[in-house]
Amino acid sequence: MSSTKKSTTAHFQLLKLSTQIKLGELTKHEQKLETHYTELLEKIGLNNDAGTASTDPREQLEGLYEGVKDLQVVQTNVHDRMEDVQDLVEFAAADPWSTETVVVQRKQQLLREIRQRRGLWQHNKLLGEMLMASLEETEHDQEDGELVRPQGSASGVSEDDVYEFLKTEVFQEREDFSRAKTQRQQKALLEARNELGQFGDCMLHGCEPVTEEDVTCCVAALLRDKAFLNPDVVALFTDAQRNQAIIKELSDVLTIELSNVGEWRWPEAGVTVDIQRGMNGRFRCMLQEEAITLLLFQYIGIKWSIKMKAVLRTLLDSVSENTLKMGWETSVDSVRATMMRQFQMFALADSMQSAGRGPYDENEDAADDEKEDEKADKQDIIRRLLVEAHLHQTLTTEGKKPSPLVAVMTDLEFFGPSVSHEAVFACLRFLGVRDNMLNVFRRYTEIPLLFPGFTKPKIMQRGLPVSRVMTMFLAEVELFAMDYLVLASSGVFLYRSHDDICFFDTEEAKVLRAWSEMQRYAQRVGLKFNDEKSGSIRLSAGSGAAKAEVGPAPLPATPIQWGLLELQSNGTVSIRQDEVTAFATEMADRLAAATSTFTWINVYNKYMVFFLRNFGKPSPIFGLGHIEDALSTLRRIHGLVFPKTNGDTLGYLREQITRGRHGPAPTMPAAWVYWPMNVGGLGLCNPFLAIWAVKESMYKYLSEHHTRADREWPGLKKNWEWQPPFSTVFGELKRKYELFAERIEMDGRKWIEDCSGHERFAYMKSSKFKDTERDCGRCEPNFDDTFTLRTFSEYVEVQPKVLGSALTTEFETLLLKTDECSPSPSTMLLQEVLEMFKDAHVTGRLVEWVAHIYSPQLMEEFGTLSFFSRELLPAQLIESIKKKAVTWQHVELQTLLKRSFIVWVCLCARTQLTDFVNPPELARRPPSIRKAIICHARALFAAIAANSLGTTIIRPIFGAAPQYEDTVRLVVPIYILVEVVVDVLRIPMPVLNAIVGLSVSWLKAFTIPKLVMEWQSIENAHMFAFVALSTANLYASGVVLRYLANYGRSHRLVELSVGAVVFILQIVGTSAVIGLVAHVASHFLQSPEKALEARILYFCVAWFALNKYWKKALGDMLVLLLATHDKTKDIKTS
Repeated sequence: MSSTKKSTTAHFQLLKLSTQIKLGELTKHEQKLETHYTELLEKIGLNNDAGTASTDPREQLEGLYEGVKDLQVVQTNVHDRMEDVQDLVEFAAADPWSTETVVVQRKQQLLREIRQRRGLWQHNKLLGEMLMASLEETEHDQEDGELVRPQGSASGVSEDDVYEFLKTEVFQEREDFSRAKTQRQQKALLEARNELGQFGDCMLHGCEPVTEEDVTCCVAALLRDKAFLNPDVVALFTDAQRNQAIIKELSDVLTIELSNVGEWRWPEAGVTVDIQRGMNGRFRCMLQEEAITLLLFQYIGIKWSIKMKAVLRTLLDSVSENTLKMGWETSVDSVRATMMRQFQMFALADSMQSAGRGPYDENEDAADDEKEDEKADKQDIIRRLLVEAHLHQTLTTEGKKPSPLVAVMTDLEFFGPSVSHEAVFACLRFLGVRDNMLNVFRRYTEIPLLFPGFTKPKIMQRGLPVSRVMTMFLAEVELFAMDYLVLASSGVFLYRSHDDICFFDTEEAKVLRAWSEMQRYAQRVGLKFNDEKSGSIRLSAGSGAAKAEVGPAPLPATPIQWGLLELQSNGTVSIRQDEVTAFATEMADRLAAATSTFTWINVYNKYMVFFLRNFGKPSPIFGLGHIEDALSTLRRIHGLVFPKTNGDTLGYLREQITRGRHGPAPTMPAAWVYWPMNVGGLGLCNPFLAIWAVKESMYKYLSEHHTRADREWPGLKKNWEWQPPFSTVFGELKRKYELFAERIEMDGRKWIEDCSGHERFAYMKSSKFKDTERDCGRCEPNFDDTFTLRTFSEYVEVQPKVLGSALTTEFETLLLKTDECSPSPSTMLLQEVLEMFKDAHVTGRLVEWVAHIYSPQLMEEFGTLSFFSRELLPAQLIESIKKKAVTWQHVELQTLLKRSFIVWVCLCARTQLTDFVNPPELARRPPSIRKAIICHARALFAAIAANSLGTTIIRPIFGAAPQYEDTVRLVVPIYILVEVVVDVLRIPMPVLNAIVGLSVSWLKAFTIPKLVMEWQSIENAHMFAFVALSTANLYASGVVLRYLANYGRSHRLVELSVGAVVFILQIVGTSAVIGLVAHVASHFLQSPEKALEARILYFCVAWFALNKYWKKALGDMLVLLLATHDKTKDIKTS
């Protein structure tokens, strides 16, 4: 369907839906008003509208006034300007004579208004009916959505049990709290309940209509995650952003819907679900609700998120000792408090404008650059851990042994699908949300889901839909109770980005208590922590070698890992090279499958962005060693992916582009390859430049925080020696303390009165006033004899509270990632390039470095920087290329099937190569370990050789290197597994052959067409390569096995005969025919009308694979199952 058609369909659906809603409202209110007016006029004797009854006019006027003054439709008074009637009625009772005429006149005016309102609403209703009839005439042009499996079962969690748990074990008064803290806690809880209850009532009563600005914010938030929405809805919302009339229409509809949200229900027919597979292999169910419902609950979810975040922050503050105090000067403790506040309900919005900017991108397929800042939030916590470890180590004075900082990082396993509705509603009910609002939330979670292949919906009993603000709001409420429980019971704050959690402390007992409370809470509400993603570590920064020492049991027994990083106990990070190798191998496969140059570049760029992000953004806390590690790892990746060019990406890309071209090839300078696409280049990412450009910022950190009088930096920055965090500032603190103490000894104490409050707080303690009372020097009392000099240990211990110190400045710097510096010096050429980039909307420090490094080469090659007319650039195509997602196939399934092929080869080596594996001269020897080793070594060699021939032929055809190392790494353990299964478990060979034969048939059935499609996309594809490709895929391993079997019998390296030649010709001919069938089927796929023919031809390929690999194995297994015992003795042992 074209985008224009989608947009039209979306507009039609909006118009139809909004008309249905408004018609329903018009009908309901017209009936309501008609009934009300009829009853009112009958009550006061004016049902004939003539006013001829003998009732007193003043009483009639008073009755009319009382009947219409509070009459409302959609929060709007039906009759306005009624203020004078009350006064007139009251005055007429005192003076009936002078007011007689005016009372009658005002009564007639009210009766006329009633007639007008009745007519108005009748016409409104008629107009809606006519519009609906008009729309129904064109409805046949619109396409029906596909209805498509049920999910969920009851969570096994009782709402009442969770409520009681919250009451008695989470929010209860605690014995270890002081009286003041208990009062603060209970007061905050009472105020929270009142506030949330009133907020819900206000929303249901429609106290605030939905504004156009509200709709604009909701639409913008939804479009940030448009991959999770119906394409028609995306088209509608995209148009709405450009059309204020649509926004106005939506705000009117939402105001109506909100006034009736207490009666809202999901459609009985159900809500369609779209199932999508992410890059990480997980499947997600995308709810395909219609636009109005989506917008309505986006609005409700954002409003409740904003309110709930403010209220729950107050509750957390009531049990915290580290609340944020506002002020322009900062300290280490205030920076900590700021970060804690940032992570309080981090996933919830602070305002309508900030809605949608979540903790991290839920869609792991998305790799747009604008998402990167959102995805880096978890790195903030990694940096915080290391900074705290280094600071703790630094501030431990001589003579004291620093305790390690113990940290845990975890997340919740399948959190979205695991959320218990009962637990969520227990939390909401305990926090004061009243039943009328709770009922709305209950109905929202009871979604009638229609999965592909099903005709009847099934109610979702557990879990919440993906990427909806209501999901985030409801889930955060459930997780808040865990935050509160852990903080109140252990004093440990959970740095939580939705379901990703980190916590730490220098007191091991506190961390253990926090972990225990988290486990207890998770068990109560039906959740489980993800063991695979949980890790712990003891951090003793700056000491020992780089290794990861995990925390004590029962903390997670694996190190803390994020992306491709692993934390080390000495306060450093290391890149996990084994994971890098796996992704590099996958990258090579994706590049080999690319069908065009720009697809190749897109795949390369996406992987480079992935690697750079998962290496961790460079930061001073990681040190220069992390940058060097990242650069060396990038070089290793390129060596693995481009072995033919020794890791040279440009050389490989030039070869790909020039392959099959006639005539001299263009030079393709590096500048052109790396130049942005929007200004005529290929837009290839240079990951080395991205990391290298950060180095200057690292040197800037050294210059600002580690320069001292006795240290002279070398002229070349590459010779600067890296300094441990806080090392220089600690030396300076020690020097200042010694000078301060020395001056007291020399000059006495009088001069201290003239010191600032902050300075006096840092050096002096008081026996009369506690440090908390002095408020870090903000409320410093008058200096007197109760003040004495702190010991050096006390002076160091109080440093995190000191305002405006150099320690605070470095602490803040180390918490941040390091950005690229602008290149210098700035030349006229560079300024010209950057101006051109700006006009083309190409911005960022990285492109500045591209311009700085490569613009001279462009001038040299082309004589101009405007070497491509921007008017000729297909801008929309360029944007679509940039945003095109890398397609992720079922990698796990393919890997499983490939391994099943290795199993098949190992089984063949065992049964078909007896003469080769165990030749007669070896077979005559008595059993021994040496004999067994020789036999297995021969069989293993056969398996490796058979599996290597295919990759030797196939991968070079696509410009990739054979994967011999990977082949050996896969074959050896699988061979051992086969021996265990056959000899130890004694599983019958026919059964194994049948299972493995089916898997291999499946593998061949879809790899042959896939490889043929990739082959035919190569510009200079040759027919001989086509035959080689088909032969290698079908017969390479079999040929090796047959050759070795023949060698085992004849001991001849080459033995040509008529039979051998016929056999070779048969192989080549069969391969060519099967490949040709797959080629024709692939060609038919390009024409939708030929889909049936393509399917038939693919069935032919599948039939051949089944006949070749499964037919005999299936027959042997059937004989084993159906024949008598005597007849199957030979089969079982064959």
